[in-house]
Parts: sequence; structure tokens; C-alpha cells
Amino acid sequence: MDRDEFLRVLIRVNARIAKLPNIAGRIYRNIYGRGKLPPIDAQKDYSHNLSSLLGFGDNAGFVELMRLYITIHR
Repeated sequence: MDRDEFLRVLIRVNARIAKLPNIAGRIYRNIYGRGKLPPIDAQKDYSHNLSSLLGFGDNAGFVELMRLYITIHR
């Protein structure tokens, strides 16, 4: 695999990984019936946006827990 091909694959993989929080939020909200997904807030961090997608963005304790979880498991 040459460098150009590797970069094309890397870009496609990163684009798919970037969609995972939205997919997780959609699955969670479909299963537990919490309605439509909120928009991503560019001013907030990854853990806050993921918590909001899951329906717990207003719970500061849950946001902190997600922040810790994501930090440990990244």
C-alpha cells in the first residue's frame, strides 16, 4: 500500500469514526424513546455532546462520568 492510498483509507476511516456518537445517540433514543437528536454544539466538548445525544446533557454528573470514561478508554 503506497502513501496516497493509505491517506485515502485513513480519511475514510476517520469520517466513519466521526459518525459513531451520532449513531450511538440515534440507537439509544430509538430504543428508549427519547425523541429526536439534538444538534452538536461546537462550543462543548466531545463528552458533553455525546451525553446530549444520549439524552443526559443536562445532568452535570453524567457528563463528568462520560468525560472520565472516555478519557480512560481512549
